Amino acid sequence: MTNRRTAPTFENHGGAGSAPEAAPAANDDIRDAVRALNEAVTRFSRAVGSASGDAFGTSKSAVAASLDQAARDLASASRAVSGVSGKQDGRRRRSEETRARLLEAGRAIFAAQGYDGASVSDIAQKAGYTKGAFYSSFPSKEALFLEIVDRLDTGMRGFPGAGSLFATTGTDPHDWVAGIQALPADDVLLHLESWLYAMRHEDTREKLSESWHRWVAGIALETARFEGRSEPTQEDFDTAFGVIAVGIFGRVSASASNEAGPMVERVSQRLISTPGEQQNSADD
Repeated sequence: MTNRRTAPTFENHGGAGSAPEAAPAANDDIRDAVRALNEAVTRFSRAVGSASGDAFGTSKSAVAASLDQAARDLASASRAVSGVSGKQDGRRRRSEETRARLLEAGRAIFAAQGYDGASVSDIAQKAGYTKGAFYSSFPSKEALFLEIVDRLDTGMRGFPGAGSLFATTGTDPHDWVAGIQALPADDVLLHLESWLYAMRHEDTREKLSESWHRWVAGIALETARFEGRSEPTQEDFDTAFGVIAVGIFGRVSASASNEAGPMVERVSQRLISTPGEQQNSADD
């Protein structure tokens, strides 16, 4: 009676889609090793099914040697792919670090010199890189600037010490004025620079106006919630607009005049005071 066994096959996990694209040679090695291993298993199955006695023992030894060599080749190819993957991870980490340092340097340069006064060379030098390294991370100075503004406004904080309006204030509207006044100078300058940039570059106005809308909508919503309402009214939006406008102008003016701070506080309190507070103020 012939003893037939079905030869198992080994699935090739080293093909396209699983190994790194940058390792075609390693992928080829894995495919070749898997093919050799499958062939050796097939030979072994045939030997078991047809050979007997000494002939079987000799055939089995030869096939076993083929299996062993094929397995070694597969293990070697797998290690090669792992090495390539590790190198790619290292390159990815370095690329992310380069971007982070360029973003931080760009933030400082744009705040200090303005968009038009900043150059790619200045930013790259501050980050400790060449212009070539800059352009390998960002296609242009504008692309870097817009990403910085986007991170600033959406809370994607990639910068040490960067402030956020809603992170530094509470839910009480009376805290918002102080919150705006407490924003880091670089944040204020970058917001102003983004609005100036939008005025000068019409094609970016829609994108950059999103930051203004987020500010207004955020404060309007908090105003409504503080007063027990789930949705803001138009009056809430108007109040939010006034608080931001007065707060930012006051933040800028404070550097030139000691009188600006108290004036901003008084005007802002009028904007956000409730009807009861307004009546109490009138009675006083």
